[in-house]
Amino acid sequence: MSSETKTPVHWGAFFLCVVISFGQFVGAYESVIIGSTLQKPDFMRTMGLWDADGNETPNYSSLEGAITGLFQAGAVFGTIAAAVVMEKWGRKSGLIFGCVISLVGLAGMTGSQNVAEFLVFRFISGFGTWACGASGQSFFSYQFTEFCDLTNRKLLPPSPNLHHPRTEGYSLG
Repeated sequence: MSSETKTPVHWGAFFLCVVISFGQFVGAYESVIIGSTLQKPDFMRTMGLWDADGNETPNYSSLEGAITGLFQAGAVFGTIAAAVVMEKWGRKSGLIFGCVISLVGLAGMTGSQNVAEFLVFRFISGFGTWACGASGQSFFSYQFTEFCDLTNRKLLPPSPNLHHPRTEGYSLG
């Protein structure tokens, strides 16, 4: 007679990992959606990047570069800030910090009436999104090691950024 002991599945940890994976998806979506947004005539006119006839304004290229670049600049500072917050107050605090900042940035971008407002909130959005992503990555890695026993770790998918250079330093160490 075989007496196999069934290893328990920690569904709470699995669900938490799935939720954090959705957070990674949202962060990636927010990073790339600007490409199609910059092609919408209504957006381009509202932000003053196109004139009423649909022609590019003289500072179009500079502003387009700033819109995409400020998100990434915010990302650099957000990742650093997340590391500081997590070191001082823990992983959950890092996640909350990133989520709150990201929501402020997203709400501001949604309500922006001119390009200057949009640029400020684009930076804040990049800051918050990447702070949340970095904190989520760290928390995600922690869930694998803490809540999953050895036999069940293979059932959970690997984290999308587990070996990504921006998170390698503190998510694995």
